[in-house]
Amino acid sequence: MKNSATALLGVLILCSSLLNAGETINDHSAKAVEFEAPDAAVTPYFGYVFDYFHNTRGGFQTGGTAMGTFDIGAEIDLDVLFGWEGASFVVSAFAGHGSDFSGNIVGDLGVVSNIYTNTNFNIYHLYFEQALGEGDSLLRIGQFAIDDDFMVSEPGSLFIGSAFAPFNTQSANMPGPIFPLAAPGALYRYSPTGEWYLQTAVFTGNAGPGGPRDRGFEWNFGGPSGFAVFSEAGFNFQENSVAKFGGYWHTGDFTQFSTGNTVDGLGAIYGIVDHRIIDGGEDSQCLDVFVRGSIAGSDDRVVATNQVDAGLVASHLFTREDALGVAVNHTTFGDDYLNATPGMTGSETVIEATYRVQVNENFAIQPDVQYIVGPHFSGRDALAVGIRGEISF
Repeated sequence: MKNSATALLGVLILCSSLLNAGETINDHSAKAVEFEAPDAAVTPYFGYVFDYFHNTRGGFQTGGTAMGTFDIGAEIDLDVLFGWEGASFVVSAFAGHGSDFSGNIVGDLGVVSNIYTNTNFNIYHLYFEQALGEGDSLLRIGQFAIDDDFMVSEPGSLFIGSAFAPFNTQSANMPGPIFPLAAPGALYRYSPTGEWYLQTAVFTGNAGPGGPRDRGFEWNFGGPSGFAVFSEAGFNFQENSVAKFGGYWHTGDFTQFSTGNTVDGLGAIYGIVDHRIIDGGEDSQCLDVFVRGSIAGSDDRVVATNQVDAGLVASHLFTREDALGVAVNHTTFGDDYLNATPGMTGSETVIEATYRVQVNENFAIQPDVQYIVGPHFSGRDALAVGIRGEISF
């Protein structure tokens, strides 16, 4: 662990040294760096996200907590560095702080804040990418997470609730790598025309225990941990509109809730539609709708059997970089699981309204309200009000 962390810090220190020697050019999310030396190109970034949420009613109790995540990393262009055409290397790490708002106060399974982690320091991304063919294919090998590439709705990414990112039919059912844990894997993506794509990834089956002592390398694979295979296809049915269909299969061992026996394998399928209803262009008002759904098989061994969510996102309302959204998410839990764990709710629904505005190039602010119906662990409807601040360089 210590050697791995030391190596990562060495890479980041090298990036900082190169940064001091070059000229900075501003980008939307980070400051890209162009160096005087023609044989070097590194794009470092640093970010900090802070959330404060207060539960006004229901849940385990009323009250508020704060949490935050520091994120640092770099993308190294191996083409510019070594003449290795189409190749790059990505490294990142993060550290979290604060209290578990969902676990201690609301008692929901979906998790109110998608940045919360009790990890003190975690090496997250550590992978190599190679463009193949005429640039229509991509191969990635190394450590990354499923939700970097799968189950993603672009309009849905505005929302702070975790259930609008990876499906609960994945996050609640299998120990695969999603934030805050990444794991070794390989991904291949094929997109010959830009109008459609097909991608498949294989990951280690267990991303690790998490917690303060997990530095990002506590994963296990093979045997009872098995492997996780994800596949997804997508096609653009009009400009700024896409349909995606995918699923996963996990080969590891799972507990059969009705008997307590160990059984092999678990999977789910999903679909996503992102559609732009009103397209006012880059600087004019736009309106997007998203709909997602997922169904898990093997009801005798899954926590969440299905999930559906939908939402509307309006952008460029008052400034060039703002977005207002409202969405609802509903998750249903398995009968065998509920019989084995009495006292839990049979379903959980989250209604979220949020508004994000990019104040300047490096700072954004996002007030947020979430009403949770039937929080899975507490059972008492909760109303959470919060605000997020983002700093990025």
